[in-house]
Amino acid sequence: MRNFLVILVFTIAAAVAWVTWRTDTNEPVISVAPGVAAPAVEIEAPPQAPTLSLYAAGSGPAAPSKQNAGPGPEPALSPFAEALRRWRENIASSDNPVDQIVNAVLEQDSARQEELLYNALLLDPYNTLLNYTVLEHCLENSSSTLCGPEYLDMLQQVDGDNAVIQDFKALDAYRNGDYQTALRELAQANNARLTDMYRWQRLNMIADSLTRQGMPKDGEFFAEVLKDSRMHGGPRMAAMYQMCQDQRSDPNWQGTCLGRGLTMSRNAASAVSQDFGYGLAMSIVDDPNKLHNEIALEHQQRRNTYSGLQREMERVIADPQWRISDQQWQQFIEIYSQQGEQAALSYLLQSGGH
Repeated sequence: MRNFLVILVFTIAAAVAWVTWRTDTNEPVISVAPGVAAPAVEIEAPPQAPTLSLYAAGSGPAAPSKQNAGPGPEPALSPFAEALRRWRENIASSDNPVDQIVNAVLEQDSARQEELLYNALLLDPYNTLLNYTVLEHCLENSSSTLCGPEYLDMLQQVDGDNAVIQDFKALDAYRNGDYQTALRELAQANNARLTDMYRWQRLNMIADSLTRQGMPKDGEFFAEVLKDSRMHGGPRMAAMYQMCQDQRSDPNWQGTCLGRGLTMSRNAASAVSQDFGYGLAMSIVDDPNKLHNEIALEHQQRRNTYSGLQREMERVIADPQWRISDQQWQQFIEIYSQQGEQAALSYLLQSGGH
């Protein structure tokens, strides 16, 4: 039961918060979305904070200053970290469409991201990842000049069987006070084949940009590209969690949100979305212990499989000689887009790299 509580708190916290890490203590600092109470359950010790990031210096969460720290030389960057720094500088001024889209997607400053997204849309208005990013941007910046119905319409045209489209429609209607439409759209999301945040497309575009800068597809490359996507999807999840909690006393809403959570826990392409779906279901049901007993084995089997794949991948890519070919990478992305993250990692482990 303790593992269940840890999973539940983690998934809900992931939905309602951006988590930054204090570099001196590794203590999680959870900034909760407005109006959402932080879960009051102890969370187990977090993993070691990452030391590298694709985000440009100053664009992501800032590390706290250390008291009484005297002046001293800046620590030398590793060759890989230095390559990342140069890459971020280069794509900021690049004319390449992929670089410009990647730069817009990675930007953390809202005002700057609005400008970058606008320019990127001029280059590739039908890019699904780009339109998804605009929708998430608008969830947090509703007054942005970018915001409008055309992005949802575009995604509906090119990827109508993706449940995230109904999620966004529900959130848009809810924000505009049309609760019945919001409820109907959320219910329709349960009929979709897949819940896909386009993480695979994000990974592929970042990889393409890095490769053109001459970075080999080795273990450091693979780990860094995967790590980037951890913050992907947060605004949508936070808004869905808040909406469902606000309407929890309504049986129709409670049942629909429960169904959406369970569906997402089974059909989401990424493991983080599956965990969020499980946490959403547990947070909305009247008797979470009963539901946990009914679906725990199914969910735990998926988690165990994914955890095993992660551990094996960490072991494999720790080998400094490990490389993934361009063909293997494209097959990895293809499988991810069609079958999900677990199937893609399984393929990569079986193919062996070289």
